[in-house]
Amino acid sequence: MLLSGYGNQKHENLKYDDVPHPKLGDGQVMIEVYATALNGADLLQRAGTYPQPPGAATKPCLHTFMQTCAIY
Repeated sequence: MLLSGYGNQKHENLKYDDVPHPKLGDGQVMIEVYATALNGADLLQRAGTYPQPPGAATKPCLHTFMQTCAIY
């Protein structure tokens, strides 16, 4: 799930798409996501009305079922 912008109430900023694998640096982890969900906090963050917790990822989907694939 990709978030291309904040601050409007329309859903065009929220898209499902494939992305290239990132190059990981020291102390980073790659995960494989099996399932995820959008919840109220995700939608409010997209609208720009709910702040993200400090250090949180900039991607939506706070609840994710995943497996660690690589640790660097």
